[in-house]
Amino acid sequence: MATRLKNLDGIVVTIPHKFACYQACASATTRAHFLRTVNLMRRRPDGAWHGDMVDGLGFVGAARAKGINPAGMRALLVGAGGAGSAIALELVEAGVSELAIHDSLAERRDALIGRLNGLGKAPVRAGTLDPAGFDFVANATPAGMKDGDPLPVDVARLAPSAYCGCVITKPEVSPFIAAARRIGCVTGTGTDMYQQHQSIMVDFLLGAEGT
Repeated sequence: MATRLKNLDGIVVTIPHKFACYQACASATTRAHFLRTVNLMRRRPDGAWHGDMVDGLGFVGAARAKGINPAGMRALLVGAGGAGSAIALELVEAGVSELAIHDSLAERRDALIGRLNGLGKAPVRAGTLDPAGFDFVANATPAGMKDGDPLPVDVARLAPSAYCGCVITKPEVSPFIAAARRIGCVTGTGTDMYQQHQSIMVDFLLGAEGT
C-alpha cells in the first residue's frame, strides 16, 4: 500500500479507496472524522498520516461559481459513497431546506442520513431517482463513465430552473450533464468541481490549512 512508502508525503485518494484510507489515518479533520472517509492524506512529522475530505467543498464551490446559492433549496443527491457523503454534508452546512439521498446500498444511505439528521440542521431523508420538485440535483455516482450506463436520474422530470452537478471528470461532459443542458439547466461538471478544490488540496498537502 502507498502509505507504507517512506519517500511519499502526500496522497490524493480516489474511488474506491476513500473509506479504507480513512482507516489508515492516525488523525483527520473534523469533517473527515464525521464522514469516516478521506480524499487527501499527508504525512505528519511523526510519520503517521493525517486526512481530510474536500470533495463537498469543491462540488458546492463549483455551484457557487455558477451563481448558485444552495441555501433554501430542496436538494436531491444520488450516491452516498465517499464523494456523495462529503457533498451531502456540505449541502446541509450550506443551508439547504431539505436533502433527499438515493443510493443503491440502503444501509449506507440510511447510515449517512442518520448522521446528518443528528446535526439538527436541514431535514435529510431517503430519496428516489425522480428529480421533480428539486432545485439542486447532484450525481455522485460513476453513472456515465461507461458507454451504456443509465442516467442517474429521470432527466425528463428535471425542471429547467434546477442546478445539476456531476462528479464525473471523464467524459468531461457526462450524459447527465449533457441532458440537463438540453433542458436549460445550469450545470457543474467534475472538472468544475476539481478546479474549485485544487487550491484547497494544495494547501492541505503542504500543511498550510488550519485543521
